Amino acid sequence: MYFDIKGSSVRLGGTMHCVPRGRPLAHWVLRRDQLARLIYLEHDKEESDQGRFAPPGSQPIARRLPNSWPRIQRKYPFDRVRVEHLSRLRPFAVASDVLDPAPFDPGVERLAIARSNETQPPGPRIEYLETAAQSYALQDGVSDDVWDAAVSWALDNPASFKTALETSYRAWVAGDFEEVDRISTLHTQNKFAPIKHAVITARNYLWLPTVRELVQSANEPTLILVGVAHLGGSDGLLSQLLPADWG
Repeated sequence: MYFDIKGSSVRLGGTMHCVPRGRPLAHWVLRRDQLARLIYLEHDKEESDQGRFAPPGSQPIARRLPNSWPRIQRKYPFDRVRVEHLSRLRPFAVASDVLDPAPFDPGVERLAIARSNETQPPGPRIEYLETAAQSYALQDGVSDDVWDAAVSWALDNPASFKTALETSYRAWVAGDFEEVDRISTLHTQNKFAPIKHAVITARNYLWLPTVRELVQSANEPTLILVGVAHLGGSDGLLSQLLPADWG
């Protein structure tokens, strides 16, 4: 779903970072993506993947997750490699990795990156709204008690990733971004208010100065691609980008 920002050359796109395996991207993706000369993504994926690991000198995960970590050790009693891998992650990454996997394909961002590598004619330039370090700093600001509860919830609801992926995909294809917000709150870690604030709301406000500057000054077709969950609600980007706010 793309939204034209009146009076500017900027479009805001709500994406899915991944889609269920074998499912097509929404029909509007290719049509609008071809027009952009500058594309903003949330952050660099390679940098983001590396940042899932706890920095050197961090407190042991067993101390940070005193209630859920023993459950993880009981869940994987014979898989030392997996337990060792989980022990090196930040708490938020543990909460994601203990969920049952569901097969998926890369989402909209892969097309933007592929287009940026085109040479005839030259593809669009890629920029980022944040560094991965900024995103992780917000998530690290959530207390260990909350992450401990989130990991326990994930252990109790291992199929939640698959459920959220399937239902969010259907809502996204239908263009219902408010429904994606409801699904995220019900079936993901976003059901914990401090986590939703760190993962969604605080990042929206981190991005807003850049987005508003682009609205005012961009002189070429510009596409801003963010996860669709960042669009809806009173703190969503669509609410924050009312014309009166551009001042």
